[in-house]
Amino acid sequence: MKLSFQRASLRGADFWDAELKGSDFSQADLRGARFVGSVLSDTSFQDARLDGAQFFNACHQMRLLETGEFPDT
Repeated sequence: MKLSFQRASLRGADFWDAELKGSDFSQADLRGARFVGSVLSDTSFQDARLDGAQFFNACHQMRLLETGEFPDT
């Protein structure tokens, strides 16, 4: 399912174990959001604010992200 969160304010949002493949978070405010264990393949984070966001064990482009690691923007 492709979802658009372009320019959305999602500070502190919890996407724990979410299926977000193909979603668009371009220019979204994701400060402090949690994507722990989520599927993020083909997901765009272009120009998104990711300060404090957590992506531990999220699957991005066929690999698991580690603590402190962000998806390519």
